[in-house]
Amino acid sequence: MNTLLETPSKQGIRVFFLWYRFITLGYVVILALTGLKVLSVWLLAIAILYSVLLYVFRYTTLNWLQAHPYLLLIDVFIVHAFRVASGAYESPYLLYTFSPLFLAAFLLSYRGAFIFASVESVLLIAGTYMGGYWVTYLAESGEHISTYFLFYFFIAFAMAYLADLLNKLEAINKKKACINNDLARGRKCLEISLAFNRLSDREAQVLMLSSEGKTVSQVASELGISENTIKTYLKRINDKLSVTSKKEAISKITGQED
Repeated sequence: MNTLLETPSKQGIRVFFLWYRFITLGYVVILALTGLKVLSVWLLAIAILYSVLLYVFRYTTLNWLQAHPYLLLIDVFIVHAFRVASGAYESPYLLYTFSPLFLAAFLLSYRGAFIFASVESVLLIAGTYMGGYWVTYLAESGEHISTYFLFYFFIAFAMAYLADLLNKLEAINKKKACINNDLARGRKCLEISLAFNRLSDREAQVLMLSSEGKTVSQVASELGISENTIKTYLKRINDKLSVTSKKEAISKITGQED
């Protein structure tokens, strides 16, 4: 399962999916204002209010969905209720029904994309029937309902692919950051060894990790040796650098001596 609020980029994508609802509702408003569709003002007001609440509480909602992603099914039924209540097959809310599908693809990857696309396809048939349209009648009249099915799955898998790609890019960036950190440590360790060539490689390592603010226990854990061995290395370092404490040794290598 993907992690929902890992990075700013993912947060931005999920917030965009919430804004997508307002864009599609804007389309519904335009249809109503131009007279192309006769719509219920109350239904439109409820849809807008629902979308506003989702946006206002977006972080809480997204965190809930992160912990319990299948709660998104509630959203699926709500958006399809808007569609059924406004003309079913001819509803202007059709684009609005894609919004939970987008989030499902990012929350559950390809598995979630397939499951939710299937659920929405079933709801499309059910809603079409409840709206008084028979699938056979639509087919005979030249309406290709199968196009909607394919579009649900196409959109879902496209979003899942985008989510998978984003996860891989973030994994590469994390690995790159780890490599850069290891290189920086290695460079610092080499600088210590060159500046104080009396120190062994292991002593330079211990001193370098100590200079990062790590305790004796943390240094021992990272290097896989005992705390007593670390203390022995620190004593040797103090002797070789002619200092009396770890703090003085760190100050000496960082050039911060009084």
